[in-house]
Amino acid sequence: MRALATDARDITLRMDDANDPDLPSVLAQAERVLADVRWPAGARQSDILPAGLTARLEHLAGQITAHLNGTAKIDEVEQALGQVLGHRRAHREDREVTAARMATRLVRWLALPGVHDVPADLGSSLERQVTDGGWVDRAVAAIWTGSQHGAVASAYRRLADRVVEIRDRRDQAAAGQLAAATADGSLPDGVVPVERMLHDVVRPLAAAEPVLLVVLDGMSMRVATEIAQGATDKGWTELLPTGRRTRLPALAVLPSVTAFSRTSLLCGDLLVGTQSTEKSRFRDLTGGPVFHKDDLRSGAGDLLPEPVLTAIKDPKLPVVAAVLNTIDDALAKDDPDGTVWDLDRVRHLRALLNAATLAGRVVVLTADHGHVVERGGTARPTSGADARWRPVSTGPAGADEVLVRGERVLAPGGEAVLAVAEGLRYGAKTAGYHGGAALAEITVPLIVLDRALRTIKGWTAAPPQTPAWWNDPVFSVVEEKLAVHTKRTARKTPQPAEDSFDALLPELVQTTAPGAPGAGSVVERLVASPVYATQRSRAGRRALGDDVVTAVLAVLVARGGRAHRETVAAAAGVAEVNLEPTLAALRRLLNVEGYQVVGRTPTG
Repeated sequence: MRALATDARDITLRMDDANDPDLPSVLAQAERVLADVRWPAGARQSDILPAGLTARLEHLAGQITAHLNGTAKIDEVEQALGQVLGHRRAHREDREVTAARMATRLVRWLALPGVHDVPADLGSSLERQVTDGGWVDRAVAAIWTGSQHGAVASAYRRLADRVVEIRDRRDQAAAGQLAAATADGSLPDGVVPVERMLHDVVRPLAAAEPVLLVVLDGMSMRVATEIAQGATDKGWTELLPTGRRTRLPALAVLPSVTAFSRTSLLCGDLLVGTQSTEKSRFRDLTGGPVFHKDDLRSGAGDLLPEPVLTAIKDPKLPVVAAVLNTIDDALAKDDPDGTVWDLDRVRHLRALLNAATLAGRVVVLTADHGHVVERGGTARPTSGADARWRPVSTGPAGADEVLVRGERVLAPGGEAVLAVAEGLRYGAKTAGYHGGAALAEITVPLIVLDRALRTIKGWTAAPPQTPAWWNDPVFSVVEEKLAVHTKRTARKTPQPAEDSFDALLPELVQTTAPGAPGAGSVVERLVASPVYATQRSRAGRRALGDDVVTAVLAVLVARGGRAHRETVAAAAGVAEVNLEPTLAALRRLLNVEGYQVVGRTPTG
């Protein structure tokens, strides 16, 4: 029977590899057979049958619930996710498994120190939305669409409620900061108001290399994380201003609607207007054309119209712009939560990127505003109001609203009441909204991409922008590993030479045990050691800076010796494409006496 089972398993795996259409019915029949012989538990224990994947998802849900109740450690959630991913059918249940990954990521995020803290000013709030909040929103969107399994759906609902509660507090704090900064006209340093984007970013770039500006109307930071990841996966390199490690945050004009914010962006000034206003003012300012929705419609067989391709190819045009409306259009009747925003989901985006590649143009991806998603909230019908903002004359601002005044408020009279709570709307129910003061609406993504790996003055290749908790567990097993290493090295024979790493490491471990008085970290002591100094002198000009070595090793040690490549590249401050040379230099420093101190796992 065991031999028969082994053969059946092998055949099933071959069918799976071949995408055999008969496999689902075979698996269903197998589960019926197990039920007939009164062993349904066998199906739930299987790593091939669908019932086994369901059991693992339900176990993960149970661990998440227990963790939220304070009765399970976060590493138990991680182990449960590992069991889900270890199921042979996990790659076939993309939506369920993606939601499981996202739920675990949110558990990690909740465990981070400072996640409940409120940033001190508007600049810090916008920066946090760029580096952290957009990724949280992306994970929430995945679990909000739910699971077909009741127990799993219940756990996700509790998790989402916990996360949204924190996000609501952040929005409320940022709205007050926005009102204060708008009233006195003192925008924080490091934030690009959309009306200054052409002046401060696009035209300086175009002075060095031709630019294609792509405005994705309504793109939030959540959507931008997916779009940017799709572009870098296709070979584009993200650029940042020299000296920065994270993307520049941009700020929408208020209220955050197209007529105000997009016109101001494309005209380079605070203006209310239409497409004709944008075309004329953009050409006056940059010398190039801007193509809107109708301009991008092509005939049969063409991805883009000839005038668009001609403009992109023209080296005499330093800046060409295109406006893509797929995201904004989806807010009317689509499903923003359930949408995977890849390069092909946004119409014309991939074709524009390909045309920019052939023409040697740097690409600036940005938006005029973001959006919030309809998830069931409060309808407050108000005469004369838009979806997420209303005139001041309709009443004072409530606890879930904010009053804004100033030159960047382009509503009549220079003032407006904006919705802050994501569930509040003043108009008809649609799939999503914008115009309010939530961070997802007012924070504008600003992503600069290059395909040619050129050296552009003032710009440098960006390290990965993915937060560490997205890829890596947040729990630490350092203390356990140090204790084990101490026991092993104490038994070593024969005794190593005095100046070798074999002699140095036991001392490092013993004197940096948790709680040791006055002990520096193992990384600090390593960098201060004579062996390290010798290795560094041998490396000469090719040696890494001590700050890079310290940052990379600290990240690895904090995660028990293992970290995702994006986490390591971000710690080193290098683009992922440049990680291998950095690791090679690190190996030259640390891989002493034939020991591979730093290396890649078989999975990379």
